[in-house]
Amino acid sequence: MIIVSYAIFPLYLLGIFYRRFLYGGFALQTVYLILRGVELGRIPLVGVHDTLNFLSASLVAFSIPFNKSMKGKKAFLSILSGMACVFSIFALSSEPYSTPLPPVLRTYWFELHVILSFFSYALFGISAILGIVYLKDTLPEGRDPLYKAVLIGYSFFLFP
Repeated sequence: MIIVSYAIFPLYLLGIFYRRFLYGGFALQTVYLILRGVELGRIPLVGVHDTLNFLSASLVAFSIPFNKSMKGKKAFLSILSGMACVFSIFALSSEPYSTPLPPVLRTYWFELHVILSFFSYALFGISAILGIVYLKDTLPEGRDPLYKAVLIGYSFFLFP
């Protein structure tokens, strides 16, 4: 399973140039997170290793609808791939947390809180990327997706 983890960041790095590699890295990272969850018997969202893997996967997952609205803007996908690559490298450099959770964290609310918080972090990251692309290229169509990313991210952040 660790081999799968090492194959993710090169795909994200190549995703800077080709969208297929970005989505291939996302698929591989999703498989890795599922396998890790099965191995642990819980959602793998405790510790730096797991949370950074989840954050990079969330970034790519939420970028798909925004990429369609940006009409395949190369700068958006390049910056996003770079961010996902950096988070994946940091995840690889940290040790996986594989011990059982303390009883206080074995609740539905903890899992929901962590998932929704990291979804909102991913959407805030996407809104930052959209803001950079908007300011760099002065795209009038880039403002609406930016506002939507912030609004959805803030909504996710309110729930937990």
